[in-house]
Amino acid sequence: MGLFIEARERVAYDRVPEIKETETQFRRYAGATWNGIEEASRTKTGFIDDQIIPTNGEYLLSGETSITNMGLVLPCTIAASELGLLKESASESLDKSISEIEHLPRTKKRFLYTWYDTENGQGLNNSKKSGDPWPLVSTVDTAWLLAGLMTARQAYPEFKERVDKIMRSVNVPFLYDKKKGLFWGVYDGVRNKPTGFHYDLLASEARMMTYIAMQEYGIPTEAYFKLGREGVGKSRSESGGKQKLMSSGGGALEILSPRLLVPEGEWSELGLNILQKRFVDCMVRGNPKMGSGGYKSPCEEGGVYGEHGIGEFSLNNPCTGETETPVAAFLGLSIQPEKIPKFLSRIEWEIPGVYREDLGFAASFNRKNRTASKARLAVDSEMIFLAIANHVLDGKIQKLFAPQVEATVKPLLASENYCE
Repeated sequence: MGLFIEARERVAYDRVPEIKETETQFRRYAGATWNGIEEASRTKTGFIDDQIIPTNGEYLLSGETSITNMGLVLPCTIAASELGLLKESASESLDKSISEIEHLPRTKKRFLYTWYDTENGQGLNNSKKSGDPWPLVSTVDTAWLLAGLMTARQAYPEFKERVDKIMRSVNVPFLYDKKKGLFWGVYDGVRNKPTGFHYDLLASEARMMTYIAMQEYGIPTEAYFKLGREGVGKSRSESGGKQKLMSSGGGALEILSPRLLVPEGEWSELGLNILQKRFVDCMVRGNPKMGSGGYKSPCEEGGVYGEHGIGEFSLNNPCTGETETPVAAFLGLSIQPEKIPKFLSRIEWEIPGVYREDLGFAASFNRKNRTASKARLAVDSEMIFLAIANHVLDGKIQKLFAPQVEATVKPLLASENYCE
């Protein structure tokens, strides 16, 4: 499914307010990334398409979106307002987005579908065999939707009642396996049962659900310590004998993305923060043996969304070839604020098409042959935009979300010490 649209009027860089000279680079990136988010947004529904691909002077939209995209666009809207990029008031824009979420069709267990049609807001038909709706519910996607709603609730209290109602209507405890103390990966709405696997690693985007569920849904705090810390307590010669936090794919989204909203670095200075720093240090070194990126992303438009992480941090031996993504660098910005900007400047000038004023950064690129994917991914653009906003606005977006889970999550993070 796809739709061609004409390019809209873009935000000019000279309209982006600048406070310090050192911020110029990132405010420029912010303007371009927001342009891309707006280009991928539907006028009718307000939804942001999962992919946008520039083709012959027009933009091809994917026609579908996930609830992750719906959730993350809410704090992005707040950030855009703070950065002077929003063309209407943040309150008006958030009202439209929340209204669309309120009226989305759901499964029998009160869950939102994972994927929706961006033109009509209907849950997508995912069954290849029967043609019937197959409402697969993703724990990770549900978590990012809830996180976005909570950020909007904190920033604009007039939405509290509506957001609270949406959150109460999402049956999060049903995704939690009490026997194992872990969240299921996916719930099958047709067969009415969990499918596949549990999220059993701390190094996963799914820890966002653990954070939220402990605070908002009464999930016991023991759930945090049920998450596996593979690599911790084990000496590995490849990493100089230091402990590492292993993830399934060795990717930045798994290890770093919750930091966009949760100050894991501050709350777990001697714990999780130490392990994340080692990951980013390896990422910026770009050791070919380890893989020079840390992320999940499609290599090209139309390609499979796969793992191309850092091999030494992966439990499942991902592709550690030459594919990299800008979003990985942005997720490491709070840890390496000096090296990451230099890396981004270098790829911007060396690789044609990796960065565009009208769309921001490409989904992926290859430094060896200096090529970049045409596609822009919504989730990448949203996370890039939030990383920029936190960097330029002194953690503004993170500070909106964090107080809502601090009472429960901060003591748990602070209890761990991985210093050697």
